[in-house]
Amino acid sequence: MMLRSMSGLAAAALLLACGGEGAPDDTADTAGAGAQPSVREAWARAAGAGSPGAAYLTIVNPTADTLVVGNITSLDAGPVEAHESTIHDGMAHMAPVPRLVVAPGDSLVMRPGGVHLMLTPGQRPLVAGDSVRLEIDLGGRTTQLAATIRP
Repeated sequence: MMLRSMSGLAAAALLLACGGEGAPDDTADTAGAGAQPSVREAWARAAGAGSPGAAYLTIVNPTADTLVVGNITSLDAGPVEAHESTIHDGMAHMAPVPRLVVAPGDSLVMRPGGVHLMLTPGQRPLVAGDSVRLEIDLGGRTTQLAATIRP
């Protein structure tokens, strides 16, 4: 797989454009007083020992402010990076995404073949039926979650 570079501005524009499409129905009416950004539908792909894995989730931003996602870490994998997969001229490309940005009232849906979290090999293999623990900074508020590992 070839890596290609992407400017921060272009990455942010792509992420904003992908935001609301395919958002789950249960995120529809979350706006209101005290509504906070949240993470839903987190899952990860199984990966053998020493192999990278990938995690997918939906980040919901019901606020009136743009959400810039901060640091993402895992207790079960090595460093975590946001990446985007694309097809260009019939070839698959994957590039790091420098910033995850979610527009006010929108969602960012991560899915295979698009934006995802690359999990570098960690302390153990990612086995189907288990889970991988993630910590995500949602605009200054840390959220901890467990992403179910699927085959």
